[in-house]
Order: sequence, then structure tokens, then C-alpha cells
Amino acid sequence: MAVVPVIAAYFIPWPLVAPETRLLLLGAAATFVVLVARSSLPLAFFQAALWMGLVAIEPAPVDAVLPALALYALLSPEARARMGLESGSRRMSRAPASLIPLIMALFGIIGFVAVPGAPDVGEALAFQGTTCYLALVGAWLALCLGDEGLRRAVTAGWLVSGLVVSVLGLLALAIPGSDWQGVFVWHGRAAATLKDPNMFGSFVAFPFLVILSQVWISATATRPPSRSPTRRWAGPLLVVFSAAALSSMSRGTWLGLAVSAVVMAAVWGWGEANKRRPRLEIGPTVLWIPAAAIAAVGYVAVVGKTSLLVGRLGIQSYDAVRWATQADGAAALFRQPVKWFAGLGPGSFEVLFAQAAHNTFLRLAVETGVVSLVILILIYVLSVRAQLAQVADRGNALEFGALGFLVFTFVYGAFIDTLHWRHLWFALAVAAPFGARTARTG
Repeated sequence: MAVVPVIAAYFIPWPLVAPETRLLLLGAAATFVVLVARSSLPLAFFQAALWMGLVAIEPAPVDAVLPALALYALLSPEARARMGLESGSRRMSRAPASLIPLIMALFGIIGFVAVPGAPDVGEALAFQGTTCYLALVGAWLALCLGDEGLRRAVTAGWLVSGLVVSVLGLLALAIPGSDWQGVFVWHGRAAATLKDPNMFGSFVAFPFLVILSQVWISATATRPPSRSPTRRWAGPLLVVFSAAALSSMSRGTWLGLAVSAVVMAAVWGWGEANKRRPRLEIGPTVLWIPAAAIAAVGYVAVVGKTSLLVGRLGIQSYDAVRWATQADGAAALFRQPVKWFAGLGPGSFEVLFAQAAHNTFLRLAVETGVVSLVILILIYVLSVRAQLAQVADRGNALEFGALGFLVFTFVYGAFIDTLHWRHLWFALAVAAPFGARTARTG
């Protein structure tokens, strides 16, 4: 019962709903998650992650749910003990990953140094405030998700949320002339309850990579596979997520998934080589992978988007403008070495160059300085290192999928502004939870 109202909320065309009604949704979502947390903390974290896909409205429900859950965790002794946040209840690991929450918080705060130099100080404060809020959310989640039960609850919530938005986007494309087309479809591309097709494609990428890993691991397993729901339904789920990713018509999504799959395969192959198995046996389950690809292309053809798909495969007319804008931004920063530390001001790229940066790393360097860029890259490096350790220890679909999604977001960041994507910070927290190796799961 704690899940049904959240899923039902996805099917309401919120952009058409009055702002007063949206505020009621925020209050109800925050109250609901606290009530759920009083009976089951993992279910509350599952529910919080389940709200992640409904961000087409601002503020989004998840922005009410997370502070409410954090406040409850702060005030509840049982919750603090469960998450290991009681004084002395969890030791600080010597592993560099243990520093990630602190580094995330530092990343969110240091950008305020660049605010006074921005062309519009008010806009800069608002932009950096959003960055700081998301970085602190990531830091808080990294602290909480050291408890393996809470970590699995969050990833399960993301998987279900990804399934809901995938079905919603696919249905909207398949029902021509409906009101859904105007709300959940963006210029012929699936967007569902995300802000645009790029965000939609990136959001479903995580469940896609987890399920892809599950299909491959099931096909190559040397022992009887588990009876988990994701394993039993991995094939059909892979079909749904493949169709959703393709229907986003997002080149960044396609490239990111391709690079992620190659990295995941390389890491898996390295692990198998170290096991020195006499030979590799691949079961028929692996046939779901080509079947999913064929089904995705078939779906696009059935809904009449083949020409759009073909057109999206190559260079677009606006790419030259983007590249020129990026070159102008980099040149402006290099002409002012004094700005290398603080940058030109948070959120100022569009103001100064009349175009979005379409590159997270360039935006950071130009707006808040090279130091911010180095800190973000450090977070990525430590997160990937921590996730590689999780893969080596467990080697399950979740760990491979989380590793792949880190690679995905890094690649995507070279083509789109991902800094304010909530699921980016969720992914970083999932990859490097604080004290994960000594966390209690009971």
C-alpha cells in the first residue's frame, strides 16, 4: 500500500495541474514517507527513490520527501542506530571512499566563492544553492547507504521508478492524438515525467544496465541462479528498458550505454580470467539481449518514429553552434587566469554565451573554477574505485549496473549538463556508501 499511491501519482498530468494542488502533493508525499519510516525505514527509502522519476514539476515531490526523511532520521534514535549515525556506532574507514560524503559537501559549498563575480548575483545564488542542496543530498545518502538494507531499498525503488516512467513514455508514444502526447512526449521523443528526453534516457539507463547485467550473469552462472524477481523477469524487463532508452532518441544515452557496456564487459572478463574457469558456458538466457534490441527497434517502427530515429543517428545542425559556444567558453576562461580558481559565476554560462554549455565539466570550470572541476572528478574517481571493490566482492547485477551507470554519467557529462540531475547524486551515493564494509544490515 505504501507503493501504490506513489505510482498512481506518475499518471497524473502534473504540468496541467494548478500550482496549489502541486503543493498539496508535496505535503502529502513528505507526510507519507515519515509515516512509512516509523514502521519500516527500508520501505521509506524505497519510497523516496520511487519519487525520483517525477521531476517534470518544480519543486519535485522528492525534494520534499528527502528533507522530511532526513529530519526523521535525525530525530529518531532507532533510525540513527540503523544507519550507524549514532556517536561511535560506525568507525571511519581508512578507505578513500569514506571521505566521499565530506568531499561532496565541500563541492557544494566551494562554488559559493564564485557568486560575487557572477553577472547576476541573485541567479548565481539560486543556481549554486541548487548545486549545494544536491551535493548535500548525495553526502547524506552516502552516509545512510552504508547500511546494505537501505542501499538495496534505494536501488529497488529506482528500478521500479524506471519501469514506471518507461511504461509511461512508451504508452504516450503509442497513443497518438492523446493528451499524454502533449505532456509526456517532447517533439516525438519519450520524456514521461522527466524534464526532457535526455533526462528520461539517462534515468532509465540505470535499470537498463542492472537488468542487462542480470541477464548476462544468469546466462553465464556456474551455480543455480537466484529466485529474485529481477532475475525471473530480467528478459521482459530488458525489452521494456531497451525500448525506452531507444525512444528517448538521445544520442548521449546511446553512446553512454555503449561505453558502459564495454567497460562492464571488460571488468567482468577480467574477473572471469582471474577465476581461471576451464571454459565459459553461455546459457540460452543470453538470447534476451538481441531479442530486446530487435523488439526496441520494432517498437519504434510500429509507433512511426523510424525516420526520427535515423535522423538522430548522425550529426545535428545545432551541433556546430554547441561546439562553437563551448570553444568560446573555454577561451573566455583562459583569457582570465585570475578566474581559474573562482570562475565567472554559477549559472552564468547561458548569460555570457547565450547557449547552454552542454558539457558538465566545461560548465564547472567556466562557472566555478578549476578547483570545482577537480573535486567533481575526484568524487568520480573515488566512487568508481569503491564500486570496483563492490564488484570484486559480490559480482552481482546491482554492483555491475552501478559501475556501468557511473561510467554512463561521466560520458554523458561531456555532452549535456548533468550537474542538477538528482539521480546523478543518488548514483554517486549508491556507488560509495560510507562504511559499507562494516555496515550492519539487520
